[in-house]
Amino acid sequence: MDRKLIDLTGKTFGRLTVLRRDPNNHGPHPYWECECTCGTRKSFNGQNLRTGHTKSCGCWLDEIREARKREPALNRTPEYRIWHGMLYRCRNPHSPSFKDYGARGITVDWSSFEDFLADMGPRPTPQHTIERIDNNSSYSKSNCAWIPKGAQALNTRRTINWTFQGVTQCIMAWAQTTGIDHRTLRCRYFKLGWSVEKILTTPTRAFNWRSGKGRH
Repeated sequence: MDRKLIDLTGKTFGRLTVLRRDPNNHGPHPYWECECTCGTRKSFNGQNLRTGHTKSCGCWLDEIREARKREPALNRTPEYRIWHGMLYRCRNPHSPSFKDYGARGITVDWSSFEDFLADMGPRPTPQHTIERIDNNSSYSKSNCAWIPKGAQALNTRRTINWTFQGVTQCIMAWAQTTGIDHRTLRCRYFKLGWSVEKILTTPTRAFNWRSGKGRH
């Protein structure tokens, strides 16, 4: 049995990281001692870990149940589905989109739906969705805005093109021309709704993208 044993030490399954094989388990099915992201340590059947049947110590389901008890109506809103989708692709390795989000270090600042709704408010129309101003940064109040779904496809470094004084350039080229950080340009456009002239001609001062403090 030991010669065929698949060593799971160090591997991560959902919220669980395998620490070692459980030394107190001597049965035919190996159990592994794991640490959950919430800090709980428990042992789980290795097959259940590998098949995805076990993804946490139980805290994930507890959180979902508690959220549903507190705000049963809010949990059925589009805003809730958007927030939950952020968590799923950023925190769940089994998400098909995890490689483009969580695996790249993209995180979600809002651990509760209530905090997300308090910061961002309800979406303006059914055509709006959450967009990150800087696609290399995480989901946070200072880096997110509600924008129309049609405009979301334009929020890339290559495809945002502005014409000013007879010159047409992408956002990254305008950032180099004006000396204004590309994240500030994107924020002025998507979050503040400024005109192209105002975006490109308004001076800036230092803006801390982590704290969200400063002036655009």
